[in-house]
Amino acid sequence: RCDAAQIKEYSEQHRCDVSCAVRVGVYVGPCYAVRANGVLDYFGQTVNVAARLQAEARGGELVVTDELHAAHATLLPADHCEHFEADLKGVGRVRCCRIALDRGDETA
Repeated sequence: RCDAAQIKEYSEQHRCDVSCAVRVGVYVGPCYAVRANGVLDYFGQTVNVAARLQAEARGGELVVTDELHAAHATLLPADHCEHFEADLKGVGRVRCCRIALDRGDETA
C-alpha cells in the first residue's frame, strides 16, 4: 500500500510521469467487522453495494445511490451530479448519482 505522497516521491526519483485517479463508492448500512491477524476487515451486503458503486465510478468520481444523495443533499453537490441507473452484481438495478471530485491543485 502507498499514499499519494509516496507515488509523487517515486515518480520524481525515477523521472516517470505517474498519475493516480481515485474512484469512490459510498453506501450506508450495517456490516460485520472482523479482526484477524491484527487486521480489521468488513463484510456484508453494505460493503458489497459500496464496492459495486465504486466499480461504476470513473477516475476522480464519487458514486452514491440516489437515496443517499437525497438524504445528504447539503453535503453532496447537486450541480455536479449525473443521475443514472446501474445493474449492480448481486444487488439489482439501482438509481445512482455520479459526482466529480474536486481535484484541487493538480500541479502540486
